[in-house]
This record gives sequence, structure tokens and C-alpha cells, in this order.
Amino acid sequence: MPQRSQVPGAAAWILIAGCALAGTACVATASGRIYDPVYGDYHYWNSDEESTYQVYLGERNLPHRAFRSLSKGEQSDYWKWRHNRPQPNNH
Repeated sequence: MPQRSQVPGAAAWILIAGCALAGTACVATASGRIYDPVYGDYHYWNSDEESTYQVYLGERNLPHRAFRSLSKGEQSDYWKWRHNRPQPNNH
């Protein structure tokens, strides 16, 4: 019986490359500016915004999901809550 090669095939390389690109995309979208269509402004998605988003999820007993994976309606709900929340810096 012939021995199988230990070198990954094309499908494995595609999977590895896809995972690497997905990881890069996640890092690239984890911070940066996000447009808020509800109020027509931009927010910097950084650790402060992520913390605020965590408070929002906690108040609603919602599981964590990446903000960009939310539907437009769910994102709008967050922005409405975000702008109506008393805090010194809304951006």
C-alpha cells in the first residue's frame, strides 16, 4: 500500500489561507471608524467603544456578537441607546 504524503493538499492550503485572511479581517475591523447612520456621524471603534457596547449587551442580557455582524436594525438600536446614554464623550 503506498504511503500518503504528509504535505497538505490544495484544499488544506485554501483553508489555511482563508483562516489567515479571516483573522486579518477581524483584526482590521476590530478598531477604526464606524459610521452611525442614525445620527449621521462616525465613532471610533476602540476599547472604549467596545466597553460601552458590552454594557449595552449586558443591560439587555444579549450574548456577545461582533458589532459588524449585527443587522442594520440591531446596529441602529445600539446607536440610539449610545447617543441617549449620559456620558461625557459620545464619540
